[in-house]
Amino acid sequence: MFEFEADFYDSKSQVQYNLGLKLIEFLNVQNDENILDIGCGPGRLTLEIAKMTTEGLVIGVDYNQDMIIKALENLWKSGLTNTQFICENILQYEPEMQFNAIFSNSALHWIQETQELYQKIYTILAPGGRLIAQMPAKGSLDKFISAFMAPIQPLGFSEFFRNWSYPIKFISTKALQRILSSIGYIDMQIWEEDQEIQFQTSQEVLDFLKTASIVPILSQLPLEKRDSYLSYLLDIINQRAEELLSVTMRRLFVIAKKGVE
Repeated sequence: MFEFEADFYDSKSQVQYNLGLKLIEFLNVQNDENILDIGCGPGRLTLEIAKMTTEGLVIGVDYNQDMIIKALENLWKSGLTNTQFICENILQYEPEMQFNAIFSNSALHWIQETQELYQKIYTILAPGGRLIAQMPAKGSLDKFISAFMAPIQPLGFSEFFRNWSYPIKFISTKALQRILSSIGYIDMQIWEEDQEIQFQTSQEVLDFLKTASIVPILSQLPLEKRDSYLSYLLDIINQRAEELLSVTMRRLFVIAKKGVE
């Protein structure tokens, strides 16, 4: 399992949080709905949704135990009583209900079994229920990937990455539309959109990458090797500051419904 740092993510994931707030606008929450947040992380967006459906139930699910612990801490601080957080792999999750809406912000690309994932979502949606999600589009992280893969060979870390590939599952709009159509989704809207991100310092770029993008790499490295990797990566970001402090990230948005059976 990837070693996400929940406290660090909670304090440094403003880019993801802002994208999520925009995504919530498409959710069109009604006051009595049951809603699932897949890949809820520390739960800040889950709690924003819960404030909008005070007579409904909002459940956040995440496979990382530390994220769920942090989400429960944030839940306690919020005082909300209509929210639950569950540590579970979404593909194995067996809820006791079907959901009026399923929301996912910057999370579904971590799951390799794309067809199985969207079939699972369809199964646990109530008839007429809707899926609202966003994730990085193909090519959107190319600049960052070239930067954070660069330290591996010079530092002599190749041995830790034999038969390894970067685990994010990027998908095209056409491929995703084919998958959703084959499952039975209707009223689909799938599009890509550019998001302009401005960082003030190279350290901000590194912190952004540490929240998620380089977690798989750090997870591959022994603890004693990680600081040297991060130091080398920061040097690269400094050298490429002109192109990495101001970037255009292309995101893939999905809105789809389950038909009324």
